Amino acid sequence: NYNFFFERENKDYLAFNAISGALIGIKRKDYENLQNIISGKIVKNKALFNTLLRGRFLIDEKIDEIKILKVRNLISRFRTDKLGLVVITTFNCNFRCVYCYEEKKNVVMKPAIMNSLLKLIQKAAPKKRRIRIVWFGGEPLLCFDQISFLSKKIKRICKNANCEYKSVLVTNGFYF
Repeated sequence: NYNFFFERENKDYLAFNAISGALIGIKRKDYENLQNIISGKIVKNKALFNTLLRGRFLIDEKIDEIKILKVRNLISRFRTDKLGLVVITTFNCNFRCVYCYEEKKNVVMKPAIMNSLLKLIQKAAPKKRRIRIVWFGGEPLLCFDQISFLSKKIKRICKNANCEYKSVLVTNGFYF
């Protein structure tokens, strides 16, 4: 089962489907209907039933979700129209979290590495539909200027190559 239900403080529920990515709110009064639907009993609330179908919380029992996940995994592993990179701008960090496994080093990305990254993206972009970068580190926002510079260049490269650019930043949030 890839559905997760979370009770909220106001006594309503959130339901999340890990395969479809759907997230819905369920009123406390509808939770009993939900339990009846899950156990195969008579459906009293057709609107809830249809919402669960649309979010793929309910699927035909003939559908093999494990096979779907395996196919998705194989497609993502072997597709060539996307490029995903994790870029570490620094190993330095402004926190010292006890759970962090990163070695704290006062090292930042040098201009030569930045140029090499841009050359790689310049070469790859015309052959890709999407380039996705995860900015990582220690704390990547310690190198905000480098990230800003690189992002502007990468956006321009991708725009000229008709390639989508997406990015994610993993941060402790202090500088926000």
